[in-house]
Amino acid sequence: MLAHNLPFFLIFGLIGGCLSDCGYSSCESCAAAIDGCGWCLVDAKCSKEADCKSEIFLQNDSYNCPRSPNANFPFDDTFGRKMALPLLAATYSPNPQPCLKNQLSTTYFYNSTLVACDHYNKSDFCYSYTAFDLSRKAIMIAFRGTSGNFETFAEILGMLKKKDNFLNIGLIYDYFFNGFFFLWRAGLEAQVMTLRKVYPTYDVYIVGHSLGGSLASLCAAYLVKRGLFEPEKIKMMTFGQPRTGDVRYAEWHDANIPFSYRVVHHLDPIPHIPPQEVDLMHHRFEIWYDNAMTTANYTICPYGDLIGQCANSKIMWQFDDHTHYYDTAVSDWWKTDCK
Repeated sequence: MLAHNLPFFLIFGLIGGCLSDCGYSSCESCAAAIDGCGWCLVDAKCSKEADCKSEIFLQNDSYNCPRSPNANFPFDDTFGRKMALPLLAATYSPNPQPCLKNQLSTTYFYNSTLVACDHYNKSDFCYSYTAFDLSRKAIMIAFRGTSGNFETFAEILGMLKKKDNFLNIGLIYDYFFNGFFFLWRAGLEAQVMTLRKVYPTYDVYIVGHSLGGSLASLCAAYLVKRGLFEPEKIKMMTFGQPRTGDVRYAEWHDANIPFSYRVVHHLDPIPHIPPQEVDLMHHRFEIWYDNAMTTANYTICPYGDLIGQCANSKIMWQFDDHTHYYDTAVSDWWKTDCK
């Protein structure tokens, strides 16, 4: 009743004062608000955009709020350099075992699968192999990257194709969706289930380069979502992974796979495609080496996939940075048996 007796300008002022008060205590609640508030990164507080001194103002974008990896599952440069790299180099070899023997002496190749990646070009191949390590007590699943110019082009063309619902956890681009399930049904499932039965207590290392990074991401999500392995048993690391799914998939991946790292080399162009404008978002955590990767000098990006930050801060691309990781030509190292 009191409001009816107040002047209009006073009522308007009271309402305006309430709306301008951005009292949210966390980035997640602030950046998800619909009242004009957003998270100002420089001040680390919730405010109106006009009051923010930072160029980074998160509004309706709570996914990109900064956070740190789970302290129990930290990034390991040695794992990337000494484990993931030789596992991935071996994917390009007609016979993975020599690479494994020379770099990972207790790791043994088990089996492999080769399929056409999609319905559109039967010469466009996806490849994976499985292995096991009796010393490290781990099952390995490795996915090969792009094998030629057409596959790179096909990844880019993925933005023109439909998305598929992946296990009700998010939408995945058709190209990656098909590639994973074609591999899974053609032999990868049988290999994983056999190794799981023989080594039920082992951890699972899942790695992928380029296109293989997207397949590794889907594989890790599939194994956890289907209850085949506990999340804590999985170590997933990718090199030069393209954007794979929508923000819902990214959020699920972040919440359910604690050891999940996307390594990006300097000006590698592939992590920037397909573009965010087609409703795709990288999952965490990006590990950005803004250098030649000869030493353990890297940035753990706290954002999900924020334009202008970490690898997204670069506008110049260099394809050699996609083919070379940890100062090694990933797809050529096998030619010397990874010596």
